[in-house]
Amino acid sequence: MSESLLNQILEIFYILIGLQLLYTAGRVLKAKKHKKKIRGRHYFGYY
Repeated sequence: MSESLLNQILEIFYILIGLQLLYTAGRVLKAKKHKKKIRGRHYFGYY
């Protein structure tokens, strides 16, 4: 594998991680506005 391909794969992973963090932060802010708590760990499927 070439170095540029590995860099592209890493970049995609960083973007996906960033999107996941933004989504989670958005859910937390939305829950705070509605005075509801997010029950369990949604990402791992615990409720």
